Amino acid sequence: MNEAVGGWSTTLVFTAQTGNPFSLYSDNSTANGLGSAPPLVKVNPLNGGGSPSTSSGLPAGYTCPARVGTPQQWYNPCAFANPRLGSDIVAPGTTPTVSQIVGPVTDPATVLQFAGGLLLSNYGPGMHQINMSVFKNLTTWHEQSLQFRADIFNLLNTPWFAVPSYGNDGACGGQITSTRQTGNFTPDARFIQFAMTYKF
Repeated sequence: MNEAVGGWSTTLVFTAQTGNPFSLYSDNSTANGLGSAPPLVKVNPLNGGGSPSTSSGLPAGYTCPARVGTPQQWYNPCAFANPRLGSDIVAPGTTPTVSQIVGPVTDPATVLQFAGGLLLSNYGPGMHQINMSVFKNLTTWHEQSLQFRADIFNLLNTPWFAVPSYGNDGACGGQITSTRQTGNFTPDARFIQFAMTYKF
């Protein structure tokens, strides 16, 4: 009985990681003179609900999601807006319209309205998993031994979601459509490995 069920050992390892950072880019790539799409500006908290900003770039009649933080809607597109256009800055001595300001722009708060938000300021879903090993050492001859072990990776088969869609494009903005790639030799789903080692 002892040879069959006695002497077994086990280890349990819990791993948790934060999500990967990502940037959301605007759709007015060169209108402000930056030459590439600047990041979107955060205008509302990343909670559900709200209404689209007039400069959000979202389609007419877009309904802001009531719930966020799920694979179907990780962030709220209504929380972001496109940066202001460079044409909103007029030269000194010019009479600005209601939406324009007189340049040059020097204070950081106003510069960010045109340059866009911060890069990599949004985070995708985190990852956590449990790995477990069960093993037993059997003495065969003097100090020689035979070890049998079973290693279970991602014991609870927890999915590792990738970052959501980068575009603030309404229907797809905030959707997670794939899982995180962990490498060729690291299984994503639950994986069981058996091994036997002879020590002499």
